[in-house]
Amino acid sequence: MAGTSLAFYALIGFEDSANVAEETQDPAGSFPLALFGGLLTAGAIYLLVTIAASSVVPTNQLTESDGPLLEVVKEARRSRRASSRRSPSSPLRTVP
Repeated sequence: MAGTSLAFYALIGFEDSANVAEETQDPAGSFPLALFGGLLTAGAIYLLVTIAASSVVPTNQLTESDGPLLEVVKEARRSRRASSRRSPSSPLRTVP
């Protein structure tokens, strides 16, 4: 169901972008630039998140998980707690 709603809003977004493009002064020049710029930006963010997640948690653990980004958050919490126990004078120490 979540995938269906995401696909619906993605479709509505593309349809609305065409309606907004009609209001610009040069839609033939600005709309493709904005559309492809947005796609490239979203793709770059996706790629950076993927690289960061794979560097924190082993890839096979991410593929077997139902919530891969949750695994990344759990690993980050574990490493932060371990580092705060090792250096008690750290200014970024978390309180358990």
